[in-house]
Amino acid sequence: MKHKLRTAYIFITLAYCAAVIFATVYAQTGYQNALPAVELGRVAGGRIPKECTWYDSERKCLRVNTVVREDGPWGKRYVVSAKDILNYRELDEENIEVFGITEIKEPIVVSAEREVFDGQEVRLRRGRE
Repeated sequence: MKHKLRTAYIFITLAYCAAVIFATVYAQTGYQNALPAVELGRVAGGRIPKECTWYDSERKCLRVNTVVREDGPWGKRYVVSAKDILNYRELDEENIEVFGITEIKEPIVVSAEREVFDGQEVRLRRGRE
């Protein structure tokens, strides 16, 4: 009886270790490659390119996607966070100037390989932050 119980415990332990190893490898390779890649930029002098902003008809304001770095179960992860832009003026056809710039400290999404949304995990393009 003790031999069967010991064998069962060993089997369960080996299955658990295999599951952890598989999850780690998948998180570092397959899962990361499936996330949309984004390129980041910084808000310089309160200026944001208009192409980085979008109008939210529900909230009735202009918004910009930023990326926040968090600690995840397998290391760092990057999550999109949409920010409201309440006080701004148009500088020219390509840029707006944001007042009260303290509200946007994170890097903004300059481009993405596909549409991203608030709360979505993304990966950074190589050579960026």
